[in-house]
Amino acid sequence: MKTVYKSLFLQLDISDNEELLEAKWLPSTKEMVQSKFQEEIFNFINTHNKLQSVYLLIDEQELLFTINPELQKWVGQTIIQNRTIEVKKVAIILSKNFIQQLASEQMIKEPEMAQFNSLFFEDKSDAKDWLLYNKLNNAIQII
Repeated sequence: MKTVYKSLFLQLDISDNEELLEAKWLPSTKEMVQSKFQEEIFNFINTHNKLQSVYLLIDEQELLFTINPELQKWVGQTIIQNRTIEVKKVAIILSKNFIQQLASEQMIKEPEMAQFNSLFFEDKSDAKDWLLYNKLNNAIQII
């Protein structure tokens, strides 16, 4: 993996074959404000569009910024309106913060996000196995 973007709040790494883009939210998100979160979403979208990765791994384990319902809807709409490539799969590694878990689960249920083949995981290796090798271990079912 090679780092292609890094800020105080977000790090983006690309696999050697450029099929997998990993977004890792950083602990400093505890101090993040909504405008910075939105800026980081645009940085993510622009990097993804440039690299054209078909698999996404979103690591929210250290995401400490709570995404309110209005912002959840904005994220879904913004991603749909600005993406330039079809994504095959999205694996999300859930935060240990219960409120953030609920926000992530709600966001993925937004109508704009329903078109993505997405699963939640607690472990990065399980997420990568599903994304790259179709091996499904320990996914978290969201109802």
